[in-house]
Amino acid sequence: MDELWGITDHYDFKDIFSDPHRNLPGKEDEDQDTMEFSRFWYHGMYTIIDSEWVIPLAEWLKKILTSNVESCVEIMSGRGWLAKALELQEVDIIATDDGSDYLHRRNELQYPPLITEAVYSVERMAANEVANFISKVNQEESKRFLILICYPPDNLVAFEFVRKLPKGTLIIYIGDEKFELTACRNFADAITWLDEPQHSNHPEAFLLNDFPHFKTIEGIGNDGREENTVVAAIKLGII
Repeated sequence: MDELWGITDHYDFKDIFSDPHRNLPGKEDEDQDTMEFSRFWYHGMYTIIDSEWVIPLAEWLKKILTSNVESCVEIMSGRGWLAKALELQEVDIIATDDGSDYLHRRNELQYPPLITEAVYSVERMAANEVANFISKVNQEESKRFLILICYPPDNLVAFEFVRKLPKGTLIIYIGDEKFELTACRNFADAITWLDEPQHSNHPEAFLLNDFPHFKTIEGIGNDGREENTVVAAIKLGII
């Protein structure tokens, strides 16, 4: 796998993640009429990465990665904000992205390199390529993966990804709990969600122990003049 783009370290990551609303830098051309959430869009942070929920997630992941799962992969990582926050909590994670958002921000929006470069080592792989890679490794080595999918677009991309994964793959989804504003109903139906009552007797329901059941994570809907946020939950599922 190839690294997608250069990496910038000009941010004070610990400071930002401790209070992103207060500490994420403003836009250079920001005026008093600019809406709050356009700052996050400008920096490519489409999910507001906050230590309040990242640290509990990281603690759970560290337990899982030493007992039930051998590798953690994030798809559609963008600049790698979530992966960077998890890295600071000593979680080993592979971040991947197809680079389309990077190219849009660099070429069409003409944002400066410090705003378009990754904040973590992001590998150049589209979601379907990641699925093919995981399936191949699983067949050759019987290796189990955990997949992070954070605020996927409201189309079939995430569904087409999960339908290619081997059985037993774990999924952490961060997005709209109704699967209307992120992902889609086909995606939801392709996964057994361990936190739903009908699956309380699932053989791996024990994985929910200490799982961070946050339901108020903020995401960014668009870059318009009106506030447009998506309140999301963290869900744990299995293929």
